Amino acid sequence: MSLARGTAFSFGCALVGTAVWAGISLATDMRLGLLAIVVGGLAGFGMAMGCRGKGGVGAGVLAACMCLVAVFVGRGVVAGVNSARWVAENAPQAEQVCIHEIANQVYDEFEATGKPMTETDDEFPPEVMATAQRQWNALPTEEQQLRLNAAHDELETGKSAATGVLTVVMLVVDFGLFGFVFLALAMATAYKGGSVRAVKTEDGWQVADEEPAPLQQPASELSGMPRGFPTGSSVQDEDPLERLKRMRSKAAETAPAGSSASEGPGEAGEQDGQRRAA
Repeated sequence: MSLARGTAFSFGCALVGTAVWAGISLATDMRLGLLAIVVGGLAGFGMAMGCRGKGGVGAGVLAACMCLVAVFVGRGVVAGVNSARWVAENAPQAEQVCIHEIANQVYDEFEATGKPMTETDDEFPPEVMATAQRQWNALPTEEQQLRLNAAHDELETGKSAATGVLTVVMLVVDFGLFGFVFLALAMATAYKGGSVRAVKTEDGWQVADEEPAPLQQPASELSGMPRGFPTGSSVQDEDPLERLKRMRSKAAETAPAGSSASEGPGEAGEQDGQRRAA
């Protein structure tokens, strides 16, 4: 659940960063690829917030992926807007398309009849264009409007296709070598920020670089045990019966001469009574 929340936070923060980046790029007409690192930092920050300091490798990888998607979305928007602008500025008007169609017919007629035409670098000689313009002006208004509507629909279809192709081309060209370098740095920044682990201490939240070491039993707690008594992990692993036998054996070795380690409380009391009676 925390990983899903972190992914959502990471993508949201990265989108905010890439939106600002795209806005600045469109306003200044500059690439500003260095700002991709800022997007990576925001992606890592969002992941850390969503995961609440748990982090880890998985969180870092997801933050890097969110950074990658956000950067491509932002650069794609910039490339799409610039492509649409260029197509709109350079695409012919509907009336020009209609006159061009008439000029094709006039040119074929001039060639068929052998009429002289001026050589030019333009698509059509000036005589052909003048004749096509006169024929267009002579058409009825209704027919002109029908041809204009058809040309407009054809232009819109062509503009959409041209904008799509030009967007892909501009997206690749816009990145360049340094763009991909900045993208790699941005993803590394996102990974580092998303994978960080934080722990809450008395002084506030701090970064935990390593896992906490397992607790060990202080040696001072074992100082009161008899010599030869096992300590550490061996005490936990040893069988209780074996430990009891060894303790009795040690007690028997350290007992005073003439006394028996196997004497129970009853036997000791009986012997003490006999000595008092004597």
